[in-house]
Amino acid sequence: AMEATHAIVSGVLLHAVYLGGVWWAIEHGVPASISALLAALQPIMTAFLAPALVGERIGLARWSGVAIGFVGICLVLTPKLVGLDPVQLRAALGPIGVNFVAMVGVTAGTFYQKRFIHTGDLRTVAMLQYVGALAAGIPMVWLGGEFRIDWTPTAFAVLAWSVLALSIGAIA
Repeated sequence: AMEATHAIVSGVLLHAVYLGGVWWAIEHGVPASISALLAALQPIMTAFLAPALVGERIGLARWSGVAIGFVGICLVLTPKLVGLDPVQLRAALGPIGVNFVAMVGVTAGTFYQKRFIHTGDLRTVAMLQYVGALAAGIPMVWLGGEFRIDWTPTAFAVLAWSVLALSIGAIA
């Protein structure tokens, strides 16, 4: 029972807080390039906190990998970041804060999962994580969203990819 609770809590952090926060922020004006840059900070935050939170030593090779990854993201995003409108960015400061909190949520979820989930069938753990995300996500939608989907071919394809490849495929 406690393992199920841990899976549900990690699902809330990893899926509802992170993904829900990111998509909400993008919907409310955060440019995708800023959102991607904030997401790229997650490995850095994890590496900084790992020694204190889980006693994991981060050696030079890992730090080098984190740094190379971050530089790569910056190189890819630079053309999009340079062209951003400062007025649009100022208007999106609140949603950018939500996007940052979402990144902190996935970092917390990573540590929580590492600390408390050591056993169990991956499919069962993932299903419980999705249950936790659903339980947390529905009130978020009721409080600040709409239960409306424009079923365009693109929306359907993105949803199908997210469910079949990213969610089910990741644990199959």
